[in-house]
Amino acid sequence: MKKRVFWLVTLACICGLISSCTGGNEQPSRRLYEIKATGAAEVIVTQSYSCLSHARSLVVTWEYARVSGIDFETALAEMQGTEAREIKRGMESNKAKIEELMESLGDPPAELETAHQKLEELYQIYLDIHATVTEPSGEMEDFNQTINDFQEELLAAKAELDAMWNE
Repeated sequence: MKKRVFWLVTLACICGLISSCTGGNEQPSRRLYEIKATGAAEVIVTQSYSCLSHARSLVVTWEYARVSGIDFETALAEMQGTEAREIKRGMESNKAKIEELMESLGDPPAELETAHQKLEELYQIYLDIHATVTEPSGEMEDFNQTINDFQEELLAAKAELDAMWNE
């Protein structure tokens, strides 16, 4: 719970910083936009890892269900109780904050359009991870492989974005 509160406060602070720095709908300078977008990328990656961590617990729950001969929902209730619902609510809240954060970035300076597109790709990977984790389906092995693939995509997209900031 403390971890979720920390991230929500962090997200709120970044949203506030972005709003106060832009002073409205003005197009930000290159450096200001870069700082804001870098902060947004860090929040996206952090929340992606939070979702991926929860996904790992779902894989364990899936295995428990398989070995115990019970359905996934029953296994989830036995292993995580109300915590699973609380985690999902927290992930939904974080998603809404990240959506606000992305919207608050506004249009990038022309010279950062490519970097902005990479940030959008990173954001889309987060959305895909979030959707997969909040509504798990299919076979455990397929779900686990999908999560592993997302993690690789996330790392690659973040590395590409970081390289663009360093150009």
